[in-house]
Amino acid sequence: MDTMLETLLPTVVVGILVVVVLWRLGKHMLGSNDATQPGGDPEMGWMSRLALGAAVIGLTIGAAVFSSFGIDQIRRQRDLERVPRTEVVAALTGEINLVGSAVEDPATGVVIAPRTGTPCLYFHYTVEKKTKDSEGKTKWSTIERQEQWAPTFQLVDDSGSITIRPSDADHFHTTNRDHLETVGDLRYREWRIDPGQRVFLFGFAQVDAEGQGSVGFSEPGRYTPMISEGNELAERRSMAVGAVFLCWAALASLSFAVFFGCWMARLHQTPFYLALIATLMIGGLTYCGLRMMHADLTGARDRLHRVRSSAREAVTDLLNHRRIRWDGDWSNLGRFDDSSVFASLDDRERRRLTRIRIDLARAVLRTNSIRDRFPERMLAPFWGIHREPTIGLPEADQATLAQLDGEFEVARLSPGLTGIASPVALVIAIVGSWFGLKKIKEKRYIENVPTSPTTGVAVGFTEIMGTIVPTETGTTLSGPLSNRPCAQFHYTVQERRGSGKNAKWVTIEDRKERIPFLCQDDHGHLLVLPEGAEILTRHQDSSRSGKLRYSETRLEIGDPLYALGTATIEPVEMASLRLERGDERSLPYVLSNYSESTLMHRKARVGQFWITTAVDALILPTLLIFGLYGSFQATDFLAATLVAIGYFVLAVTILLFNDLVFLRNRVQRAWHNIEVSLKKRADLVPNLQQVVQSYLAHERGAQEELALMRQAYGGGAMLDLTHATEMLTAERSLLDRIIGLREAAPDLKADQLTGDLMRRLTLLENEIALMRQGYNDAVERYNTRIAHVPEVLLAVIFRFTEASYFQAPVEVHETPRLDFSTGSA
Repeated sequence: MDTMLETLLPTVVVGILVVVVLWRLGKHMLGSNDATQPGGDPEMGWMSRLALGAAVIGLTIGAAVFSSFGIDQIRRQRDLERVPRTEVVAALTGEINLVGSAVEDPATGVVIAPRTGTPCLYFHYTVEKKTKDSEGKTKWSTIERQEQWAPTFQLVDDSGSITIRPSDADHFHTTNRDHLETVGDLRYREWRIDPGQRVFLFGFAQVDAEGQGSVGFSEPGRYTPMISEGNELAERRSMAVGAVFLCWAALASLSFAVFFGCWMARLHQTPFYLALIATLMIGGLTYCGLRMMHADLTGARDRLHRVRSSAREAVTDLLNHRRIRWDGDWSNLGRFDDSSVFASLDDRERRRLTRIRIDLARAVLRTNSIRDRFPERMLAPFWGIHREPTIGLPEADQATLAQLDGEFEVARLSPGLTGIASPVALVIAIVGSWFGLKKIKEKRYIENVPTSPTTGVAVGFTEIMGTIVPTETGTTLSGPLSNRPCAQFHYTVQERRGSGKNAKWVTIEDRKERIPFLCQDDHGHLLVLPEGAEILTRHQDSSRSGKLRYSETRLEIGDPLYALGTATIEPVEMASLRLERGDERSLPYVLSNYSESTLMHRKARVGQFWITTAVDALILPTLLIFGLYGSFQATDFLAATLVAIGYFVLAVTILLFNDLVFLRNRVQRAWHNIEVSLKKRADLVPNLQQVVQSYLAHERGAQEELALMRQAYGGGAMLDLTHATEMLTAERSLLDRIIGLREAAPDLKADQLTGDLMRRLTLLENEIALMRQGYNDAVERYNTRIAHVPEVLLAVIFRFTEASYFQAPVEVHETPRLDFSTGSA
């Protein structure tokens, strides 16, 4: 508990500081973002920020609790590893690790198992009743539970026996069920430790000078009280599994604390987000790792000093009892089977002394091995921990020590656990990375593509903003639930089926309708085809009637519109553009009545959630692999965070590289659009000029002949037949020309034709001007990005060169000269 409090208090402080810092940083980077202001996020009121801040603090506290329990599990495993298994005859006061047969203590007897009536030293008994829920599913509920144990029993090995004094049911670890019986709707189960059963225990021994004593489980010390029908290795493996998952849960809690903190502060920059996660993970694990190493080193040293003191006291008392002098120097003891010095010792006393010295030598070796690891050997001097002097052993005892150490097995995680959990975690990491990077890529499209006016949209990927208005036909939809005029709705009806915990909502109707509409801005309007678009809307209505629940989302007529999609040429008249989902499915198509800023943060939020899940999922197999090789050092857990760093570097590199490729392609596409517009102007204007010149010449000739004819008639002169015939012929010819001109273009007049020419010229010039502006905007954004850090590094490595602004030195870029003189016709 003290360890948890030591971790919890600073972590709570850190959590609060993280909330404050992220909040202030978000306000500094984004400015005020009140929901009432234009572009503000309506979902981010003070209540939302309060809830997110509470989530950050709660998850930070959770990370502290998980890490504290994880470190405690590792400490318990280390304590068990540091206490070598010994024999009953070599028991010393202090922590003890024993294996033997549990037998009845005649003074206290046994307990009787309730169902089987079996005499035992401990039993755990349950009675369960079978019940059925409303859907007919069967479940078992515990209606009775009992636990009981003998006040004392004996642990016997081939060296002797010692009294065991259990004091709590939690000290017993039974893994194998001894009895299972089902009678009607009742099920009876028993777990027992029977007399004669082999058990492993870890407790605190109280031993007198003659080596007689008992083992209890409530005395203070560095041990985990346990009486297990398993073995030491199984218990250490169980502790290791718990430590791995607890430490992983701490890292996951910390990473999601960062996620909610960035959500609260509206920080959407993915490189900053990943860098923050990696930094906090490394910082948190460094702190926990240092504490773990310090506890490991000091625990090993303190335990060795206690063992050394107890061993010296026990050996001194035993030798003094046999009137054998000893100066306390272990190297002067020699061999205990030496008849000249230790002739007065019996076999039990020789075995006790020999095993005490071997156990002490093993404790020294384990303590020094912990200190000599990296980086413990570099930090130990700063903590005042030095190498312990070794215990000299006779050759025979050295062989026994080597044999005992050879029997020691490092606790390794089960290959089955690692083989199942790791692939599942890797699949989650891959799926999370794919979804996360996809959403982040969409967010960066929103961020990188500039908004175009509806009249300045060019063919290709574009972004527009305006207002939703009906098309010229005035057609609209009506929301089934709201009865509001709209251009799109999604309507669902769900029915609640079942009851209690098994109740669920089943969709019985799911209807989507959408029609084309116009996006209108200050410059004009553009046709939008909503088919295949991702619709994100703030209009969400729901109601409930009995067991039915109705819900509706919609885009209303008159809503503000943000649209990101592909502009294509209208295929019939090919005279206008429209917005739709393009053939390139990798490009998003988004229609929304949220602001651009809100959409960007929503996309970033979803992407960051999946990326956080992916990072956490990648760390778990790393920890499991370390555990598979039996490595549970603090440095191993710290090394696992390198996964977060590697993921951060890889993800940021992919995102920035894709950004640069997109921006470069956008510059190239904008330039090609300018070339197309200029070529269209170069080809169209001369043709229009020629048509106008031909018509003007045609009209001028007809008017001159008609004037001559009128002058002739108006002069009042008498015409002869020949002259009259010529006049009639000329008149007939002029009339035919006029009739032919009227039949060819009945509504065409010179002023209208020249006006139409000027209008087309103006539209062409406006189109080219918008194209030039779009190109220069694309160049400016591209050049700015490749000059920023860290994009400049990628630009150098992958040869992203600076683009030039618009220049038009070639002939096709020159505006054609117009000449309407009849001579040029």
